[in-house]
Amino acid sequence: MQSLPVVSSLWIGPKLSFLEQLCLKSFVDAGHTTKLYVYDGVEGVPQGVQIVPAERILPAEEFIVNSESGTPGPHADKFRYNLLQQTDEIWADTDAYCLRPFPNSDYFFGCHFKSLVANGVLRLPKGSQTLEDLLTFTSTEYPVLPDDFLFYDKAFRNNYLDVRRSGKEMHISQMPWETWGPHAITYFMQKFSTRYPMKCCTLYVVAKFSGHYKNRSALKL
Repeated sequence: MQSLPVVSSLWIGPKLSFLEQLCLKSFVDAGHTTKLYVYDGVEGVPQGVQIVPAERILPAEEFIVNSESGTPGPHADKFRYNLLQQTDEIWADTDAYCLRPFPNSDYFFGCHFKSLVANGVLRLPKGSQTLEDLLTFTSTEYPVLPDDFLFYDKAFRNNYLDVRRSGKEMHISQMPWETWGPHAITYFMQKFSTRYPMKCCTLYVVAKFSGHYKNRSALKL
């Protein structure tokens, strides 16, 4: 019988809310070895979840915080791509709840509002061209958006081009939060015609519908 894949997450902050606790425990209960990568001590980690130093994957003295969301999303995006390259683990956001065990598949991802690929639960083969391009794209904090990277409205695109024409570069923290996430992975998967391995309804992110995404740390039972 094939063993279940290891499922791993990252947490940046002093403690988990009940939402993260519930979701992490769901993977343990489903039989997955479950790892939580952390840079500092974290309170409230459920029993059965293995705590792992995040520096093993991506050393960091400070984290890139998106100016719109106020969260270190860009760092988390970069971390998960490095995790996939360095391990055989499946990435899962801490707000992903496991209803049944995950298959041991080379490709594992779902949809983000149907038209985009979600990177909240993700596995890509080591050395795949998509993963290589994601690692390259996130290797600089001043990414150059391809001309056919058509995910943004006219206002942002014009602002971005104005910055470029002035001889400057735009920092990733000033770009939409999806840039290194759903937008990048959708762009590179479409580039190589990577198909969805499952129905879009298979993966469902709890926090997207909870109405508390920006204030998850304040959630209490």
